[in-house]
Amino acid sequence: MALAAGVGLASAARSPIEAARGAIWTALRSLPFLGALVVLSFGVVIGLVPSPEFPFDPRAEELGLVGGISLAVVALCYAAIAFLLRPLRPPPRGATSSAAPAALLVASLAALGIWLINPYLGLLVAIGLQAWLAAAARLAGGQPAAAGLVLVGLLPLAALLADLAGRFDAGLSVWQDIVLMFADGQIGFALVLIGCLLAGAGVAIVAVAGNRPTPSEPGFRGSTPREPEPEPGEPEGAISVRRQPRDSEPQVEPTEPPAEPQPAEPERDPRLWSKPRGAIPPPPGSRSATPWPSVT
Repeated sequence: MALAAGVGLASAARSPIEAARGAIWTALRSLPFLGALVVLSFGVVIGLVPSPEFPFDPRAEELGLVGGISLAVVALCYAAIAFLLRPLRPPPRGATSSAAPAALLVASLAALGIWLINPYLGLLVAIGLQAWLAAAARLAGGQPAAAGLVLVGLLPLAALLADLAGRFDAGLSVWQDIVLMFADGQIGFALVLIGCLLAGAGVAIVAVAGNRPTPSEPGFRGSTPREPEPEPGEPEGAISVRRQPRDSEPQVEPTEPPAEPQPAEPERDPRLWSKPRGAIPPPPGSRSATPWPSVT
């Protein structure tokens, strides 16, 4: 899938810069998760979040009041970064065509990294990416449909958590055991870091789904140019001619004035045997009569 996503990114982006913009935009969707991870790691380092030694009894260990407050601060940090970043906002124009394949490529690379660390967990993530592929292709319109497909892709991980809750006999409080496993090192920092990138790619796929072109947008295939509307006061059906800039003003060729109508030639009497003047040249010599000299 990573290879297919890379080929799709190369074909969708018109330049390497546009492909890089799509990848950077996708990576920025992970900032709220990364910020929450940094705050949680800081709480573990300074001892606000308990880190029992491995192995520990899930029934005997709990976060406590200080640990619960630390997780509330983590949630507030995530909400603050998400409010400032607006991760569900559609991508900018420079990354519109490359955002979807870039998000799918980042998700595929994150799944590959998870597989290298934990093959069983990587297999579950790879199964869920099939639904993310349909969401990235925008087979269903709108962000709600894309968000539904992304949640469907998380069902294998939800099944894993349900199985873990049954083994620990913890029920819905299994998330506390997950935090304790991260605090004592059972869940490595690198695995959680890659998981943040994967979560950011899922958010990016949902955000891309909200950027669907409409027929009114320029460059949309199948759109027809709108005819100029007549200005107020013009009769219906009249075409208003608006003055264009001087550089693009059309050149109008001068038109010749209409020729004046020639008078019709009068019909000739067929009984006349003579031809009109100018038809034949006059005979040589002068026709004028020369007077005889008078005899005196």
